[in-house]
Amino acid sequence: MTNALDAIWVIDEEGIIRFVNPAAEALTGYDRSELVNQPLAKILPPDIAAVHNDHLKRYLEAGPQFHIMGAVREFAIVARDGEEIPVGLRAFEIPPPDDKRCFGAIMQDYRPRKKLEAERDTLLARLAAEALSDALTGLPNRRAFMDELDRVQAAMRRSAVPASIAVIDIDHFKQVNDTYGHGAGDATLRALADVLRETLRGEDFLARIGGEEFALVLRSAELGIAGRIAERMRERVAQTPIELPEGQTIHITISIGVAPFSPSCRDQACLKAADKALYKAKNGGRNRVCIACQEHAATCAAAAVL
Repeated sequence: MTNALDAIWVIDEEGIIRFVNPAAEALTGYDRSELVNQPLAKILPPDIAAVHNDHLKRYLEAGPQFHIMGAVREFAIVARDGEEIPVGLRAFEIPPPDDKRCFGAIMQDYRPRKKLEAERDTLLARLAAEALSDALTGLPNRRAFMDELDRVQAAMRRSAVPASIAVIDIDHFKQVNDTYGHGAGDATLRALADVLRETLRGEDFLARIGGEEFALVLRSAELGIAGRIAERMRERVAQTPIELPEGQTIHITISIGVAPFSPSCRDQACLKAADKALYKAKNGGRNRVCIACQEHAATCAAAAVL
């Protein structure tokens, strides 16, 4: 036990430490003389120390319970320098050296494990975020947008609250790339994302769904309100100069198609209607907002009743 890599403890039925090995000294920062004949509560956090003796008392009164003693318990100890150290503990009864029952315990330092778990969780969270975000603009991506549509549909089924969809496209974006280079095109996309963010309401959801195309879910917005929000976006973009990496300043415009969103929309029908309205805006001269045809709005309304 003296040369074991894990910390070894012997505690009697009164919670008094009878033996520690060098690994226990190294783990806690205490010298053996500072631990032996001291209560185990000395190295326990206050919340654990407060209940430890009661747990020990109940165990002693109930008699040996090997399913408890054989299990690995995870908790924490407090080192001499005040650091709270996560540990795993496996306890077992040992032959008593005198008239008091004694327990051995193997204590493993869980700090390396916790560090790896934290790094794993951080990595998984980053990968999950990257899977749902657009690296260039920092906006949600198409996958995240489709997930949001599902959430909005579910909410609309629970309560009759309107919602709308808008699809946004940069006018003549190819000319920006051809004239100033793809770096300027990337800067333009980032700048547009920033401008659009500034015009959002708190409940709106904006995403970049591909190339120079963005999409917007407008909660609690019937078609008229959605059209006014889209028009405000269009005006803001047209009025905002964009600074390119090499010092040039340009102005861009956007075209927007808006359609009502229904809880009964299937196969992205509402998104396709907004996309159709977008192309109507572009074919009509660009730098404008077009609302989905009334036939589509009436179809969505009828489907919602069925």
